[in-house]
Amino acid sequence: FVWLGTNRGLFCFDGTFFRKITHSKNGEFSALDAGKINDLFLDREKAQLWLATEAGASLLDLRTETFTDHVFYEKGKPGFTDGECTAVFKDRQGVVWFGVQGLGLVSFDTAFRYFPNELKKPGDFTGIYQIAQDASVDSILWLATGTGLTRFNKATGAYFFPDRKPPDGHEISLILTALFPTKDKIFLGST
Repeated sequence: FVWLGTNRGLFCFDGTFFRKITHSKNGEFSALDAGKINDLFLDREKAQLWLATEAGASLLDLRTETFTDHVFYEKGKPGFTDGECTAVFKDRQGVVWFGVQGLGLVSFDTAFRYFPNELKKPGDFTGIYQIAQDASVDSILWLATGTGLTRFNKATGAYFFPDRKPPDGHEISLILTALFPTKDKIFLGST
């Protein structure tokens, strides 16, 4: 199957037909029902598909075709924003990471842990569009964000913001994707 996350929801292509995947719990709202799917991560080992949506994250068990929703905010609670999940990634240690609008990184193995941007730099985390693990250092995650490339140390919980202006003077800002083909190269897709 080919799984497609779109602005109109989740679709599955079987080689011939497209099928829209929907779910609701006794008429209750589901993260998948929000419509827009920002990112997908297929965990082949566990036969699970993680969805990053406008309303949080949803986990589809591919064996049973059941969903579990995860919401990253509570309405009316100070310090929480809209909770839009913009990226999802599973590292080599089996931890699932989420980029959450306004909150920064959230990890999940047996419980959720929040890693807010403690530096509170203006403009940081306008969105985490992709998460990738460093090719040679397991404790480092690289984040493609709305304000440039950011490094996150899983061991310390610290963020590092490289200089946004390389020697050629062209500022690197909105990074939509990052690829780490080898331990000494990074390719960035930016606007």
